[in-house]
Amino acid sequence: MITLIIYTVIFVGVLPIYWLLGHSGIEISMAMDKVQLYYGLASFGLVGLVAGKVAQILSKNKSKSLSTLKWFGSFIHDPDDGLITNVEKAFNKKINWIRNPVRLTIISIIFFSFISLFSIISNTWFCGLPEEFQVTNTAKIGLAVNPASDAETFIFVFLVGLAFFSLRYFFLKNRYPMWAFWLIMLTIIIPILGLGGMGYHSYRYGSDIVSLLNVFIFFSLGGYLTVLFGSIIPFLVWHQANNLFQKASELFSSSTVFVFSVMILFFLLLVYMLIIRLKKQKGDK
Repeated sequence: MITLIIYTVIFVGVLPIYWLLGHSGIEISMAMDKVQLYYGLASFGLVGLVAGKVAQILSKNKSKSLSTLKWFGSFIHDPDDGLITNVEKAFNKKINWIRNPVRLTIISIIFFSFISLFSIISNTWFCGLPEEFQVTNTAKIGLAVNPASDAETFIFVFLVGLAFFSLRYFFLKNRYPMWAFWLIMLTIIIPILGLGGMGYHSYRYGSDIVSLLNVFIFFSLGGYLTVLFGSIIPFLVWHQANNLFQKASELFSSSTVFVFSVMILFFLLLVYMLIIRLKKQKGDK
């Protein structure tokens, strides 16, 4: 929770101001208005995420009045609430990398960067960017990622968590079978929230059915990722990677972006393998 707050202050609060003031974005009158809009969305989403997490912590108190707060919750990084950790119990072996936020972040960056590289080749994107209002290329790329992607992700994941924990509380309280809870969550609730994400982006695409369908798929998959891993990290990384690679492919040649991205991915793979090796060596000792 503290990490999320620090992340928000830096990437949602400070960096967009740097893109505006340090790279001439503020020279366009609409720039500040849009950044303020996303500031509002990000603040609302962050407050919801933090409040949900605090409610989960308080609900573990022995007090009966506090225990009723179990209906209210949010996903920040709670793998034990996710679908994967519920399935792994049948195999009697924990998947440790899911529970480690650093390892999950690195794996998510590597995986979704590969997905975004495929999008460059096929020129197919799941989620459109806000109308361009920046001046320098650095500002164009920076403001294409933040605060827009984080603000939208915060709001969406907060709604996913709110629906998840309230519905689960209802099923547990009434002793309904949990398989029915997962069925409703995966087949009804998340697609409905995906439709909400599509509706939000209708201002961008209008009557472009294909683009709106891509947005629906994107947000629905984001909901599945959140529930699957019990963490905001995978969808947050994917949303940023999608916006980053889309804007980069517009500003630079696809071959340049592709080569640079492969180099970064190779570096991240080396870092991840080094982390695993050091962890094993530490375990041997």
